[in-house]
Amino acid sequence: MTAINGEILYIHGGGWCVGSIYTHDKICRRLASTSNLKVISVAYRLAPEFPAPNGPLDVISAVEWIVDNPDRLGIDKDKLAIAGDSAGGSLAAVMTQQLKEKVNFKAQVFFYPSTDLSFDADHYSSKHRNAAYPPLTIGAYNYMIDFFIDNHHRNDTLVPPLRAKEFIGLPPALIFTAECDILLDEGFLYAEKLKKSNIEAEYIEEEGMIHGFIEMAGALSVSRKAFIQAGEFINKKFL
Repeated sequence: MTAINGEILYIHGGGWCVGSIYTHDKICRRLASTSNLKVISVAYRLAPEFPAPNGPLDVISAVEWIVDNPDRLGIDKDKLAIAGDSAGGSLAAVMTQQLKEKVNFKAQVFFYPSTDLSFDADHYSSKHRNAAYPPLTIGAYNYMIDFFIDNHHRNDTLVPPLRAKEFIGLPPALIFTAECDILLDEGFLYAEKLKKSNIEAEYIEEEGMIHGFIEMAGALSVSRKAFIQAGEFINKKFL
């Protein structure tokens, strides 16, 4: 891939209560390799010690610092993309919404993002249909959500990005979901929300895949392909 200037900010997943820049280092390295771009991995405080809205506010603050200090980092603040997986995709989407007036992201890429915390069977049948598929079973999902959030913050716009009041002005999006993932419907509906606001949104559902499939790129060709697709999508937006 031809070298293009620009950086990707990456927000790691882990259900808002586990994971780190170290657990997701291989993901960031592979994304950097396939995109031929620099990747800046962003950390944030985790629940239960630091429940919502601490994690979202940490990510917002970190990105504000990055765009306010481009010379210290040797980056072009006008050529930034955002990416994240699972809860990291949720945090990345929230941050992009909150900072859209300040940061001109060229692209956003989310791998099986969590975009809502509702169990409405009419909208999220995948949470029932795929409830027993590991690694993110419905039991594990509920366990992590209980650590992260209480009922008071469940509809806070700093938590579920699908509950934002409007989506105008957001960057072009590439959203991956997995067929056998409880978060399948959430990713699909977020892509649809973007499209209805005339935001470019490409949606890819990976057949037969489970939550976390991009962590298996050493064994799965579909995972390696997803990294390539993500890199190509971002690079096109940097041209």
